[in-house]
This record gives sequence, C-alpha cells and structure tokens, in this order.
Amino acid sequence: MKRQSTEKTPEELLKQCWTLIKHGIQSRRSNYHSMSVHYITSTNTPRSVIMIPRSFDEKEHTLRTHTDFRSPKVQHLKSNPNVSLLFWCREQKTQMILTGKATIAHNNHLTKATWDTMQNMSKVCYCADIAPGTQTMSSSNGFSTEQWQNRKDIVDTEFAYNNFAMVCVKIASVERLDLSASGHQKIIFRTTEHKDWTHEWISP
Repeated sequence: MKRQSTEKTPEELLKQCWTLIKHGIQSRRSNYHSMSVHYITSTNTPRSVIMIPRSFDEKEHTLRTHTDFRSPKVQHLKSNPNVSLLFWCREQKTQMILTGKATIAHNNHLTKATWDTMQNMSKVCYCADIAPGTQTMSSSNGFSTEQWQNRKDIVDTEFAYNNFAMVCVKIASVERLDLSASGHQKIIFRTTEHKDWTHEWISP
C-alpha cells in the first residue's frame, strides 16, 4: 500500500481514518481487517483480544463487532465499558488508537437484522454447546461430538441466534501516528457533545 502524504489537513486525516476502517471491513486483505481490543476485566486486570470490525457508522461514530454472548468479556465490558481499539498498517506505517465506551447488543432489532444477513459458515461459531471460557479436560473446539455433527442444522435454531451478540463502541477519540523516515507525525481527535471533532497535534 502506498505511503500516504503527510501534507493533509486534520479534516482529511480524520476522514482517511474512517476510510481505512471501512476498507478493512470490506477487504480481508486489508491491514485494518482486524483490531486489537483492550479492556479491563472485573478483577481489574488488563485484557486484550483480536476482533474483526464488522460495521462502522461514520455519522454516529460507532464501530461494531461480533461476539458470543456467553463470552466472559461480555460481563467484563458491562462492568467497565471503557475500551481501546488498536489498528496498525505495516505497509503504510500508520497506527490508530480509538477509545470509547462499549455497549452489548443482544436479542434486539440490530442483532436480528445482522444475523439475517450472515452466512451459515459464520453462524456456526455460535452453535457451540460449550460456552467460551469454560475449562475442559482436553483441547476443545467448543463443541461436543454430537453438537459438532449437527452444527449445520443448529445454525437455523434459536439456540445459535441467542448466543450471538454485538459489541458496539461509541468512539470518543482517535489518535493517529504516521511513521516516516523524514519525521513522524501524531495527531489526536476528540469528539464533542455536538458530534463535532477537535484536534490537537502531539509530539510523536
């Protein structure tokens, strides 16, 4: 990917951040197709996981990803919704750190509309009968033998859908770092109560 010019205005740089995220959602080849999600557990310890951004609402500044409702991180995020999302592009040498608050969407119009558009190969992830985080006697893919054999039929059941949830992050700030041999550049954007954005240049 071609290195982006550092002569862009703050408005253009923020707009490009949104474009990169949306491109990552659309293309599996993009460096922005995955992100590192950082949060604090209910025992006050840090935790990081890799998640796939699934949709982005530029007007509402909301990024959504999918998860299993039974996952321990759901309860952790309910306890402390503050999150940090890290994107990194190796070719472009651009890092983005988004901060915001997460809410969990489950069994509502948003999850139903999303579920109805998902392919069965994606729905299978939510057919497992062993909940994420459950301790097992040996290596496990989350399925009992019988459940795995019947997984293609289970995708169309309420059981699978009820395990599906979405993590919706309302973005409050975007910190962008562009690395360059001619000098690094860092800028941070913060949203206001009127959904506008302010910016501040920061020494890298």
